[in-house]
Amino acid sequence: MTLLVRTLLATAAFASLAPAAFANEISPWTPAAGAGEAEISYTSQQADEFNPGDAQAPLPRELSQDNVSLSLSYGISQRLAADIKVGYAKSSFLTDPVLAPQGGLDGLTDIHVGLRYMVLDQVDGAPLTVTLGIAGIIDGGYRTGALSAIGDGGSGGQIGIAIGRNIGPFTISGHTGFRTRSNNVPNEIFGGTNISVSPISGVSLYGGLSYVNSTSGIDIGGPGFSPARFPEVEEDYKIWSLGASAVLTGRASANLGYGKKFDGRNTARSEFFRVGLGYSF
Repeated sequence: MTLLVRTLLATAAFASLAPAAFANEISPWTPAAGAGEAEISYTSQQADEFNPGDAQAPLPRELSQDNVSLSLSYGISQRLAADIKVGYAKSSFLTDPVLAPQGGLDGLTDIHVGLRYMVLDQVDGAPLTVTLGIAGIIDGGYRTGALSAIGDGGSGGQIGIAIGRNIGPFTISGHTGFRTRSNNVPNEIFGGTNISVSPISGVSLYGGLSYVNSTSGIDIGGPGFSPARFPEVEEDYKIWSLGASAVLTGRASANLGYGKKFDGRNTARSEFFRVGLGYSF
């Protein structure tokens, strides 16, 4: 197919699926060579319950976090893309000797820098688009040791695979991967699936499920736990999400999304609202 068709399909996939990235999802679609995609987003999350271990309990006060992030993806070649994601987050919570000895916290979020290589491309006649990804994770330097921390405070890396297919107005994708980090942060298996539909030209509606599953770790309030050991906690959760995106101009798009954690372990049972503005170049 022509470069124009390839570029249009990649841009449409980015616009329809990017809002669902509540858990660092891997997209199977890469920008065309010499082209790129950028998105700035704001995510607000709140929780009034949490899971100490696999139990469920109310929080003494609502835990909230605001996050602003910038994502960039650039097509090095027709199949190879470079990605980077940076951001800043601030949480709000009371001072609690066990859950949050320092109350709310803030700082730069972990920086993700990676490469994705498209092994198979539906545009070239393959039945599916299949992409492999690898990324480095750089600790943002924020304080840890609290439920209100904006991350686990560990540098490391992740690998993953993503699969996608366009079927008329529908787009279906899924991904899975493995993440490892320093600072005694447990290794994680992550993944998810999304489906979107374009009822009219330039508008997409989507829904998705994603998960993160730590392979080891301690429980909040369990044997050996202390606030300083929050990065070592086994955090597991699933997220369902819904949203919509619309093309504003030939290159710009707007994204709105809502999601909620469920079936968690050692995690705040948060709900998320996300708004993003994307631009292709």
